[in-house]
Amino acid sequence: MWNPKDSLDLTSISGPYHEFCITGNKEKDNTNINKIKDYLFNFNLKKDTIGFGLNIVFEDNSNYGNYIEILNYLVKEKIKCFVPYQNNLWIYSKRNLTR
Repeated sequence: MWNPKDSLDLTSISGPYHEFCITGNKEKDNTNINKIKDYLFNFNLKKDTIGFGLNIVFEDNSNYGNYIEILNYLVKEKIKCFVPYQNNLWIYSKRNLTR
């Protein structure tokens, strides 16, 4: 079980993650969600040589429905390697978990 006293803070991890922000602005969020879905389409089959995965930041004014929409898409694409942490959703490239 994760314990903040003896675990690495996920926000301290550096690396080439693709980052998207969900801000609460409906128009921008819809654009970003479409980009996220494009990136995640067949995610398990891709060989991402540039990034370690995806980091989605949900800002204070973001919509909870957007969070659920992204989680539902993860289920649809059968993506199992993700971690909700604070206001982030980290989605790890399966290939990079075996390095």
